[in-house]
Amino acid sequence: MQASSSLRAYARWSIAATTFRLPIALLPVAIEYAIGTTDGFRLASAIIGMLSLGEIGVLLLTGHRAGRRLLLRRGHLLFWAIAVADALLAAASLVPGMLALAIVAALAIGLLVALGAGSLRRELTAVLPREAIERYFSWDAVVLEVIWLASPAIVALQVSLSLTPYLLILPALCALATPLAMRRPPVIYRAEAKPIQGGKWLLAASAAEGVIEAGFIVAIVPIASGVLHLAVFGSIALALLSVGSVVGGAIYAPLSRHLRIPPRPRILIMLSGLAAGLAVLAAAGTTTIALAVISLALGILVAPTNAARAYATSTTFQQEDHSSAFARLYASYSVGAVFSSAAFAALSPLLGARATTGLDAGVAALVILVIAVLPRIRQDRPGGKLWGSLARSWI
Repeated sequence: MQASSSLRAYARWSIAATTFRLPIALLPVAIEYAIGTTDGFRLASAIIGMLSLGEIGVLLLTGHRAGRRLLLRRGHLLFWAIAVADALLAAASLVPGMLALAIVAALAIGLLVALGAGSLRRELTAVLPREAIERYFSWDAVVLEVIWLASPAIVALQVSLSLTPYLLILPALCALATPLAMRRPPVIYRAEAKPIQGGKWLLAASAAEGVIEAGFIVAIVPIASGVLHLAVFGSIALALLSVGSVVGGAIYAPLSRHLRIPPRPRILIMLSGLAAGLAVLAAAGTTTIALAVISLALGILVAPTNAARAYATSTTFQQEDHSSAFARLYASYSVGAVFSSAAFAALSPLLGARATTGLDAGVAALVILVIAVLPRIRQDRPGGKLWGSLARSWI
């Protein structure tokens, strides 16, 4: 009976979550087509970058008392604001002379989406029993990957129907459907403007995953072009990444409840596998078969890692803090993703795509090592009190 009740609760939640997530998955590709083909791909890339900068802004907003007070009782208005921002972005792509508005709208969308992701996650933790949370987070990671896998196909279908100028209308309509699909206005931030405590290791872990996954995404097409002289294989590799994630999530979901490994070491093991996969891509991805196998293997770890991070967040923070904690987790991923994108843009002309990808893997491995080592510093060693206090304050 309880399992049936949990499934119904997740199904109801998933309706609003899907209308919220689909625009997020559609926007980057839709912007590239709708704005890039008419006003230049450099401008389109800048607008996409604004989405990530907006997401990172959540860390600043929730890190100060004034920002936390601003977020009090934002409720349903947040999702209506996302719909308005998406509509403004669509209008800016259609009306000449409004591209400056597109940049502002994209920045706002990034910020609001990160907050909305935290809100939805809090909703799910509120309606599920504690023992069911990890299992449904795992299945939800699979659903999320399916959405990301389907989104390019949706955009491709619209382009084939000569609807390229109107691509940003669909994300706006989906965003409008989210507040309409919500069962009740969520309580997104607690009444007190107190800072949330602890869990900084989760932010670092999320940033490391962002470095790895974005490092793969930005490098795979140049690697396929330079090594295989087959640029189209980059798209195939990205599809294999998503397919692998769906498979990995489907395997992990039924197993998650039986795992006795605590969330922290579990996440570090998965991140280590992802970092190793990225390093192998940089060192040995020289054939079509190798690139395909590496892409699939990396993907298999993506959904389980996302599920484990979400579950760790739900157990690390009090329920009233879940909204802001999940939003910060979402934003910290963007920090890592922006790092990889910037590093590739700056260093790949000098080092090459493969060497820059290896650098991303090394940076991620260093972050993983820091997360693993800092809490283990002993108080009784010389200087241990100083380093121990630093470890407690940052981790």
